Amino acid sequence: MTKSFLDSLARPQPNPGGGSASAYTATVALALLEKIRKIERKRDRIAPEDIVFWEKHREDISTLSKELVELRDRDGLVYSKLAEARSAGASEEVINQAWHEAIECPLDIIRAVGEAMTCAHAVGLKCRRHLIPDALVVCELLAGAAWGATYITKFNIPKPGPFHDKYWIKLDYHSWKVADILCEAREAITARKSVK
Repeated sequence: MTKSFLDSLARPQPNPGGGSASAYTATVALALLEKIRKIERKRDRIAPEDIVFWEKHREDISTLSKELVELRDRDGLVYSKLAEARSAGASEEVINQAWHEAIECPLDIIRAVGEAMTCAHAVGLKCRRHLIPDALVVCELLAGAAWGATYITKFNIPKPGPFHDKYWIKLDYHSWKVADILCEAREAITARKSVK
């Protein structure tokens, strides 16, 4: 675990906050997904097409992990920028730009979690049966990350404002997309436990 991030999260200060914690949770899920991938990749007898599958997902997991670490760090920065602009009485243009950034970051977290969920779904369908519970844990951690970022986005959207409707539409799109992927992944991976 990244002890310094957890220590920072526990401090009685605004940053890092819920958006960063959501992104961090997604990186924990991806670490467990990478563990599943490594176990499968190290098997003695593995078909060439399976090697391609597991290597593709190594790249996907690595890319998404890096992106979510960047989003974890960015979330605190954009929230600080918004708080500073508001407390300093900055111009409406500066405050609106800060609002945009504070809304876009958790939306980006939700989008990245959706991509991670798609990867978890594929891995959960391919891994050995004894790894199915771990694949389902990955899905639930990613779900928590998505819902956490959804709450942050909802509370960051100013009411009413010049871009209120635009961001509610984007939020609905991304959160429903992740919910659909999650339901499909849960159902398909859980169904494997009853197949002999």
